[in-house]
Amino acid sequence: MKPFLLLLYYLLINLFFATAQMPDSVLIKDAQSIQDYYSIQATSTENNKFIDMGPPVSVSIIKHNYDSEKNTVFYILTGLVLLLGILKVLYYRYFQTLFRVFFNTSLRQSQLTDQLLIAKLQSLIFNIFL
Repeated sequence: MKPFLLLLYYLLINLFFATAQMPDSVLIKDAQSIQDYYSIQATSTENNKFIDMGPPVSVSIIKHNYDSEKNTVFYILTGLVLLLGILKVLYYRYFQTLFRVFFNTSLRQSQLTDQLLIAKLQSLIFNIFL
């Protein structure tokens, strides 16, 4: 019952508003104001110094000269740092001992050099690399 009353109420409200509307009083012959608007807009765009209505602008072609040597040096250095990082991860113990020798921490120099002499493969790889 409620949906029916709601539908009836909706139809009655629309019926009152639909009949209350008056026809449009603006006539087609009174279109002078629209023409005045377009003429004012045209004159304002012609006189505006920020809107260029003149001939089209020519486009200049810019060639970018990239220095390929700088790119090559960058990629070589990046590759060396990456390789050194991978080797450090693979041979962590060798690097730890190498830094102990360099900074001379906690062990005697002879013990550290003996530990470095034991790791022959790592020493060979880093001697070739560096």
